[in-house]
Amino acid sequence: MINVDVAFDERDAVLGEYFRRCKEDLLEFLRVHNHLAFTVREINSLLSNAVYLDAQMPMVNGRNFFFIAYSHGEVDCLLANDSAYVDSRAASTNIHLFINSFFYCVACLAGTELGPSLVNNAGSHVFIGYRGSHDVLLGYLDLSIELANMAIKMFVIGQTVADAYRLAIQRHDQRIDHLVKFHDPLAASILVQNRTNLVLIGREDLTINDFELV
Repeated sequence: MINVDVAFDERDAVLGEYFRRCKEDLLEFLRVHNHLAFTVREINSLLSNAVYLDAQMPMVNGRNFFFIAYSHGEVDCLLANDSAYVDSRAASTNIHLFINSFFYCVACLAGTELGPSLVNNAGSHVFIGYRGSHDVLLGYLDLSIELANMAIKMFVIGQTVADAYRLAIQRHDQRIDHLVKFHDPLAASILVQNRTNLVLIGREDLTINDFELV
């Protein structure tokens, strides 16, 4: 089996619905591809805290696993309920819990310091996330969800990390061109910024086959 932990801040006043729908979109995709034997643990707003993760992550981090987060972020942490639940700050760090992870993060800023810390200091294999803002097109919510989950979906169906990232960038390009063609340059410019901010850190050669199927 392949363990997948999904944290999502559905109670956020502004983007809670987006975070929830991103999670649901991904879980439906995993259900379709369940021949890979995914075991999913949903970590909702109330559970997205350092105490819960400290108790639960050792159950899965002894081998390769996915940690996927849909929430707000800062340069050095992820936030839910206005508190850090994944934290690389020295005084309160818990990044050691994410050893052996593919850490996939739909949150602002976390690719700046948190992502490199996870890979370089905590033993995460790879981080995909945003080093700047991740802006949501509320008028094109399905499109925003598609792009948010594109890289992880491509990885699940067999692409390497590098190719999954490349295909996500390529899909951004396609959607940007479409928005320009249909005269929505503002929305297109937001996607340009998201594309620019999307970063890959860590091992680019991993495939789904590197995750234990037992």
